[in-house]
Amino acid sequence: MNQRSAVTGAFFAVLLAGTLVAQDKPAWDVTQPRGKTRDITFTTTEGTWMSVDQSPDGQWLVFDLMGHIYRLPAAGGQATSLTQNSGIAINTHPRISPDGKLIAFVSDRKGQNNLWVMNADGTNPRPVFTDNAVRVSMPVWTPDGQYLVVVGRAHATYSPTFMVGGPGPWNEEYWYQDSEVWKDPKTRRFMPWMQFIPQSRERMLRPTTDYSFPWIAQGMADIIAAGGYGAIGAHGQHNGLGSHWETWMAASALGPMGALEVASLHGARFIGKEQDLGSIEGGKLADFMILNSNPLVDIRNTADIMYVVKGGVVYDDETLNELWPRQRTFGTGRWVIPDALKQDDKPIR
Repeated sequence: MNQRSAVTGAFFAVLLAGTLVAQDKPAWDVTQPRGKTRDITFTTTEGTWMSVDQSPDGQWLVFDLMGHIYRLPAAGGQATSLTQNSGIAINTHPRISPDGKLIAFVSDRKGQNNLWVMNADGTNPRPVFTDNAVRVSMPVWTPDGQYLVVVGRAHATYSPTFMVGGPGPWNEEYWYQDSEVWKDPKTRRFMPWMQFIPQSRERMLRPTTDYSFPWIAQGMADIIAAGGYGAIGAHGQHNGLGSHWETWMAASALGPMGALEVASLHGARFIGKEQDLGSIEGGKLADFMILNSNPLVDIRNTADIMYVVKGGVVYDDETLNELWPRQRTFGTGRWVIPDALKQDDKPIR
């Protein structure tokens, strides 16, 4: 064999060996770590963002912490992990059956957040269903213990209040660092300065990864994908822009159209008014906005408003002057107290 043929033959042998190795490679196991890992041992007596449930006899608790489910005597003591054999899989939302014999929970050990059950002592974990196209959360037992209902399939509505929800700093503060909100002309015109200047002018600058709204939005997207609904709610934080910020945060996982549906159709359903609100249809109340630019191109265009229509009355967005069916100016804001704006000397007595 000449040198060229030997090299070519060796090359094909390497390719063949690589193909054989690839064919024999085991399927990805969610419970096993990938790459180099190390173990860290620590003790804690506190936790946050946990789901907790109590047994029917009141003698013991279950809770989730850092991806595992633990059992703990109600009187206190040492917590025992019930899911340690699941490796690095994430196990959450434990719920005890009405007879205290089973624990329902959510686990991704088969590749998706599906519904599982195990015995009360953690033995015999088994899936209720495995479907990589469906994520679920927060299972609930029916009173007779015969059925389990999960958030998505129960058609429940998830209203997380993005502005103050989630671990870490309030997501409201993200928007104060994103721009100089306190200089916004419309905010200054329509909101009493004492309600927005202090928190919006003193801006805390953090890495954007400190904020939890993308994670919360993904949870909402998962619930909607499973058949549930979402809703915005700004918690009374920063009136006006607050609802827009909620919509923009939802869009981080749902996209512009999904976020707009949550802010309109889903919200109307949530308060039981879907027959009157949420979409532009005959017979519904004429409450909507007319925008200058397309929010499907940039979700932040929801704040670029030309007209506000409320109850069929058209208002100019910048001034709230009534334009139709009659024309009249808005006048002085009811919240303006002229005496409080004076800078003259005021006698003490």
